[in-house]
Amino acid sequence: MTKLRGLIANGSFFICCLLAFLLAFENSFATPTWLQVLGRMHPLLLHFPIALLVVYALLVFVSKTPAESPADESLRADDLLLLGSFTAALSALMGLLLSKEGGYAEGSLTWHKWGGALIAFASYGWYTFRKTCNHQPILSKGIPVAMVALVTFAGHQGANITHGENFVLAPVMPDESFEDVPFAEAVIYDHMVQPILKEKCMGCHNSLKAKGELVMESPEAILAGGKNGLLWDSLNYEASLLLKRIHLPESVEEHMPPEGKTQLTDEEKEVIEAWIAGGASFHTLVAETAPDQPLYQIAQAKFNLTKAYDFKAADPELVEALNSNYRIISPVALNSSALTVTFFSSEAFASDQLKELEKIRTQVVELSLNKIPVKDEDLPLLVSFENLEKLHLNFTGVTDKGLASLAKLSNLQELSLSGTAVTASGISGLKSLSTLRKVFIWNTGIEATEVSQLLEAFPDVSFESGFDDKGTVIQLSAPVIVGNDAFFTDPISVKVKHYLNGVTLRYTLDGSEPDSVNSPIYQDGIPLDGNTIVTVKAFKEGWYSSEVVSKSFLRSSITPTSVSLLTPPNPKYKGKLEQALFDHIKGTNIHTDGNWLGYQGEPMDVQINLGDNVPQKSITISSLNNTGGWIMPPASIDIWYGNDEKNLKLWKKNKVAQPSQNLPVGPAFYTFDLPQEKYAVLKLHIVPVAKLPAWHDAKGNPGWVFIDEILLN
Repeated sequence: MTKLRGLIANGSFFICCLLAFLLAFENSFATPTWLQVLGRMHPLLLHFPIALLVVYALLVFVSKTPAESPADESLRADDLLLLGSFTAALSALMGLLLSKEGGYAEGSLTWHKWGGALIAFASYGWYTFRKTCNHQPILSKGIPVAMVALVTFAGHQGANITHGENFVLAPVMPDESFEDVPFAEAVIYDHMVQPILKEKCMGCHNSLKAKGELVMESPEAILAGGKNGLLWDSLNYEASLLLKRIHLPESVEEHMPPEGKTQLTDEEKEVIEAWIAGGASFHTLVAETAPDQPLYQIAQAKFNLTKAYDFKAADPELVEALNSNYRIISPVALNSSALTVTFFSSEAFASDQLKELEKIRTQVVELSLNKIPVKDEDLPLLVSFENLEKLHLNFTGVTDKGLASLAKLSNLQELSLSGTAVTASGISGLKSLSTLRKVFIWNTGIEATEVSQLLEAFPDVSFESGFDDKGTVIQLSAPVIVGNDAFFTDPISVKVKHYLNGVTLRYTLDGSEPDSVNSPIYQDGIPLDGNTIVTVKAFKEGWYSSEVVSKSFLRSSITPTSVSLLTPPNPKYKGKLEQALFDHIKGTNIHTDGNWLGYQGEPMDVQINLGDNVPQKSITISSLNNTGGWIMPPASIDIWYGNDEKNLKLWKKNKVAQPSQNLPVGPAFYTFDLPQEKYAVLKLHIVPVAKLPAWHDAKGNPGWVFIDEILLN
């Protein structure tokens, strides 16, 4: 044991000397690749010195006499100190090598690095000189306790680097939940995107541990990107780096989050992709997006569609008594205590009807008096409506004089003044309304220059003054390709429509974008008798042309008797196995939708038993292109045929052309003629790209091939 202790002590001394040397010349050396492996073992070893030194300190602190060398060779407290010193020095050395890989903020890294080195030096120094201080209680017990404090400090800094700030106390901190955010107030980035990034991304991409030199803690940092460039391309969002990384197969090193970390759900991927596709704004409200957009629909299920109020509901009998044919009072939502009041019939209105509402003034949050003969003298009656949020006074007799009374409505958020005689000067008197967010001033006589002045005076308020047509050119909405069925058996005629009269619809059948001169004009149906990508665009003089819409139509006139996969797909992308190939369900552009079979590193071999159904013309393989996600066209497609599976002949070896740059994400179809003779079995041998090409970001890695349908005609 004595000899072993000596070897460990010498080893600890050597490592401490090496550590001190490397720290002194830290900026003058680079870590070779083979030493990076040693550096990455730092997280594996660092727990040993923590445990050993803490247990040593406890033993020393609770002992009644100083620890002395026992006569036997059994494990002593000093042995724990020796082992703690050795593992602390080795762990600090590994940590230094790991820090050279970069991606860490200087603050916590510096404290953690020097804290770890100080633990190594201090523990070895104390082991060497402990006996000279063994009979001094303050030193013999104080130094071990001080080392534990140093271990705690260095460990805390390391935890900040690995897990982010406040990792330890996070479970007991108030939960930042956005479930109670009203739908109308939800911001796409703040309430939908940022929580995803915080939970799934910021553990590695924070100001303390900026993996890939990327920080995602603030909009400014996100826009700056990392060492691989910007996270998205505003002109071609589908080619964005962030979308490529989250859609890569999990087994690929560049996939984010890394394998072993909590992965993004399909819904979270959809939120991020829709946010980027919509321009990646950090301020846009969910309510400002179109109702048919994915973000809008996801948010409807996530956020409260109605605001929660803390005041008591009004007496139902009182509400019923106040209701009349010309004054409707109803809750803003089911089971809500808040009320909305709408007046009808200008002839039946009297000021007393407003005064009667004082009995429910606490509960009224919206009041509509549009086209009711309300005058300035009536508005002071509303001052007591403490929770009024929306007030509609369109086409009433209200002037600037009456507006002065509204300045006392401390919760007013929306004010409608269209068709009234109010002026910009009168509206300026509402500056005290800090909650005001929207004012409607159509047909008020307020000039455009005055609107600009109001916008400067009220930076948080949106002023809706109507549309001033000065020759503005508007983009046409996209045309609609009628029908949802992508597959057909007999020849069909595809219908296209547009909801605006006088629009010219032009189309192509080869996947290219239609132009306004050469592309054929849609008349009354597009006849199809084979696999076709129909692409349509709308044009109209005085308008910008519409976005392009495309749809694939696939002909499949023969169904095999059975299909067998001779080689299994990757377990993560196995879809419905054989059933997926002839189920007439077209996969989307997302390879994880459950309709695609994915292969990497080995070919896809498919045997198709035809029975009496002999193909007379062709076979089509439907695949996916997502070159940024390593999903390439097949390298080759070989076709074999015969009367039985043991006697097959090679019909064709088809080498598939490979792209010289990234392709748009979407389907691709490969059609081949079949032999004009009798046979009962077909076999396909589809080979994925062995190595991604030199132009690719991940060149040299094996590519993927994804297949969803096989069509026989």
